[in-house]
Amino acid sequence: MNIEEIIEKLSQSMERYETETFNNSQLSNLTPTQVHYLDAIFHLEDPKVSELASYLNVSKPTVTFAMNKMEKQGFVIKTQSNEDRRFFSIHLTSKGKELAKLHDEIHKSYADFFKQVLDEKELKTLETLLGKVLKEV
Repeated sequence: MNIEEIIEKLSQSMERYETETFNNSQLSNLTPTQVHYLDAIFHLEDPKVSELASYLNVSKPTVTFAMNKMEKQGFVIKTQSNEDRRFFSIHLTSKGKELAKLHDEIHKSYADFFKQVLDEKELKTLETLLGKVLKEV
């Protein structure tokens, strides 16, 4: 199998794994984009709208639209800066944090497959190689 086929198979496998896990969880009523936003907010720790837009490589209006919808659903809260009223920070609600942690657990669980199949040296080599690729993307 060449690299293109490997990446395609891994992508399909991860998507299938996430979908199966989501269907049996509270994440099932979220779109993949909303899950991606929750994950980003969780890892950025209460980002400003502009920081989230930059991180996700989307426009600020796109983030604002998504955050308004997710705020109505009870996943996030937007707070206006006291120093500069033009800026808003995004915070996960307890419901949002719970789902973001669940999403993180799904990724950790998927990584466990690699840990089961590869020995320590192989795993370290894979981490080094993938880390090298990720620096460029």
